[in-house]
Amino acid sequence: MHPPPVPGDLRGIEAFLRRAQREGDPDAVIRAARQGAETAREANNAALEWQFDQALADALHALDSYPEMLEVAQRMTTSTASAADGALRAKSLVLESIALRCQGRFVPASDRARQALELLDSASKQAETRAQAFQSLIAALVESGRIQEAWDQQADLALLLSSGFDGQTAGKGFWTLGNLAFLVGEIDRGLDYHARASSLLSPANDIQLWARFNRASADLQLQAGVAIEQTRDCIDRAVLAHEVMSPTEMDRVALAVTRARWGLAVNDLAEADEVLGTELAEVSDPAAAYMVPAYRVWGAVLEGLDDPAAARKFAEADRLEALADGEG
Repeated sequence: MHPPPVPGDLRGIEAFLRRAQREGDPDAVIRAARQGAETAREANNAALEWQFDQALADALHALDSYPEMLEVAQRMTTSTASAADGALRAKSLVLESIALRCQGRFVPASDRARQALELLDSASKQAETRAQAFQSLIAALVESGRIQEAWDQQADLALLLSSGFDGQTAGKGFWTLGNLAFLVGEIDRGLDYHARASSLLSPANDIQLWARFNRASADLQLQAGVAIEQTRDCIDRAVLAHEVMSPTEMDRVALAVTRARWGLAVNDLAEADEVLGTELAEVSDPAAAYMVPAYRVWGAVLEGLDDPAAARKFAEADRLEALADGEG
């Protein structure tokens, strides 16, 4: 069965796009947004072209299509609409930052987030965009190992979140703060921030986000040396969410890594090895940047099993990490 065609006029395309967004159909969103951006460009409507590109970038983000997302975000940053409106340019830079970070390019990702924040000072009315920029900056700094530099940003983000946002936006912000607190050893504060995030995020609103939050919360707890019932509950919620959705390959690998970390924590190495072996055998791109932690954790599991293959897993993680750094 062929997908329904996208209308040819701008009003029809906008209606088609809104319906696809409501139905949670990223493929239909992508088709409509691409056609809408092209049609708006032909009509010399720069503002509408930017809006269609934003919808396209968001849909590509949902599908983990980060190279193409980056291309779209870069086009948005250099667009006529962004040149005329600093807030639009800041939003575009945040999307660039996210796309770069998700490809392991942490230095340019943090640079783009800082540029966005420079465009949006504390007096800006674009509080949600500022929160997103802080989150992207903190995440990029954390993932590049600059933990203290990231912690220096947490007070600003916490204050911003207290000014009032919708549940999803505030939830994502407290999620970021919780991650950071775990990494600097503030375990109680991390658990508190993640509890606040859990109370604000809803699987009914975005089950993919809900799954990612629970998986990430468990992962950070485990990396901080916390392996308690709350940790296991987070993993179970993520597994359950994956059973009722269509997780991306990146999500499946990430959850396998977290489950393997749990196995390491509770000394169930055979189960951890089986989880990783089963999931990683199915990946389409074993050289993707998100495979780095998978190889590192697998190496640790095999090391615990006295398996000489551990050295190969560590070496592959180092190789892929160096490759990602070289693209920065």
